[in-house]
Amino acid sequence: MSENFVESLEGLCVHEYGPVYLQSSTQFFMTSTPVDYFDDLNSFLNNKGVQHRVSGTNMKTKYLTRLQDESEVEVQIEVLTVSDSKNCTKFNFRDPATKVDINNAAVIQHFMEVRDASELRMFCDTTFEEM
Repeated sequence: MSENFVESLEGLCVHEYGPVYLQSSTQFFMTSTPVDYFDDLNSFLNNKGVQHRVSGTNMKTKYLTRLQDESEVEVQIEVLTVSDSKNCTKFNFRDPATKVDINNAAVIQHFMEVRDASELRMFCDTTFEEM
């Protein structure tokens, strides 16, 4: 990826992971840095032809996609800090028209397809409990 893109990522804010996120079924934990993950995620989405928009202030990106059940959703992927050596990558799915959160089997399937993609699966390398 371009050096300029990585430099722009380094200036983004990474929010702290909090107790409200513990119930999410569309998140995973990693020991890699947020910049490393986001650089590879950006390459992955670009290679798939997914038009996405990286936030100008926070370590997150958004894109629209059509799920296996043919519904269209807005996907937001954000990296959150858990500790000095651990981060959480959280996926949120919303109806693009109503902005209501969506959580169903098709959403879980899309989350697992991105998390487990050969280019990205190395990042899912720890759990919340492991310190």
